[in-house]
Order: sequence, then C-alpha cells, then structure tokens
Amino acid sequence: MKIPLLLLFLACNSLLRAQDDYVKTEKESSPSARFTGNNLLALNLTVPATLLMGAGHFSPRFSLMYRRMLQPNKALRIWANYEILEDYSEDFNSAKTVPTGPNTFEYRAEYRDSYRIDLRVGMDWSKPDRAITAVYGVDIFAGLERHDFGTRYTPYFLDTAMCANCWVPSPFEAAYSEAGELEYLLLGADFSIGCLFRPSAKTEITLQWTPELTSRSELNSFSDSATALRAIRNDGIGFNFRGIELFAGIHF
Repeated sequence: MKIPLLLLFLACNSLLRAQDDYVKTEKESSPSARFTGNNLLALNLTVPATLLMGAGHFSPRFSLMYRRMLQPNKALRIWANYEILEDYSEDFNSAKTVPTGPNTFEYRAEYRDSYRIDLRVGMDWSKPDRAITAVYGVDIFAGLERHDFGTRYTPYFLDTAMCANCWVPSPFEAAYSEAGELEYLLLGADFSIGCLFRPSAKTEITLQWTPELTSRSELNSFSDSATALRAIRNDGIGFNFRGIELFAGIHF
C-alpha cells in the first residue's frame, strides 16, 4: 500500500503548491481579494438525483457538510456521512431450497444489514472569482462500520396424507436461525476532485469524486456460524474508488 500513499502525498503536495501560487497571484492582480468569513452548509443529493433519473444506487451515502472560508480560495470543511452498504432480506420467493432427505427440504433465507458512519475533517481549494471552477480537497476521517447478518432455516416435509404433492412446514423440526454481527473501527484519508458551479452568490453545486484509503480494525464480532463470519470479515487496509456525488449548498 506504499504506492497509493505516495501518490496521495504527491498529489496533495502539488495541490498545495499550486493553490499557494494562486493566492499570491490573486493578491497581486486584485488588491480587493480578502478573507470573507463565509459559511456554507451542503447536502449530498446523489440518492434523490439518481432516483429522479430512474436508477438505483448500489451503496447510498447521505452526507451533511459544513464549510468555513479561511481565505478567498481555501475552506475548512467538516462533514458527517451515513452509508448503507447492504440492506436486504430474502423471503420464500427468493430463498434457497436445500434438500435434506427424500421427503424433506429447508428454506434458507439470508439477510444482511450493513452500514457505516464517519466524520471527516479537511480542506478544499477553488478559485473564488469563477462561476465554474475546479475544486480539490483532502480529509482525514474516523468512523464505525457494522454488519448484522444471518440465515433463517425453515424445514418442510412432504405430507402424503394430505395429497401426493403437499409440502408443509415440518411438525418434527422447529424453524431456527443463525445470526452474527461484526464491527470495525475505521480510520482513513481521502482526496477529492470536482467541478464547482456557483449559480448565485449564495448557492453552490458540486460534482465531486472522492476516492479514499481506509484502515479497518475489528472491534467486536459474534456469529453462530464461523464459516459465515470468515466469509464476511474484511479487516486491514482497503481502497475505495467510489462514484461521482452531487452536493448542493447555501451560504449563510
């Protein structure tokens, strides 16, 4: 993982140099450029935007971001995220049917409920004298990721006393289930690049791509099935490219 970290460092270093040069040039060419002290509150509108276009979202993320302008081209940003990783539950129509004998079988219905929450603190840079401009940013973050999962087993048997092909819930075996949970502590950093639109002096719209490098450390785990726990465990360092997200904000 040294190569991604090195690339992230070089990108951030070159970004800081370029933006410092811009500040100097802006002050020299426009003496009126000064600290404005603007605040901005922005929402992640990616989920409603994709729904309006008739599409779904594989891993919906809901974000609230606060930005504080420190210089005409530089802002402190703090944002909180809630992301749904998995949310499904099988029923009899989608569950697996597994034969367990000549006249018996089981419905095996799986369920998954996985999410993550995190808080990010960082900086972003953009040109203040443009209605449309590129915007770059970096953040560090910490958070929690949780997975609840399991399988419900419902035994059935062939009741020939009722009819030749009558499958009914087994009176000889009770339905049962296996459940598990897994929690991670998340630590990481991200780098964002996007296009910033300023429709008015009070509003901003941003299309932003935010790949991230994340370290997962297991906090808690439990499962009735060691096999299921091994299949879902994913600790260590990982890189998430993400997709492009839509943010809209208002100054106050």
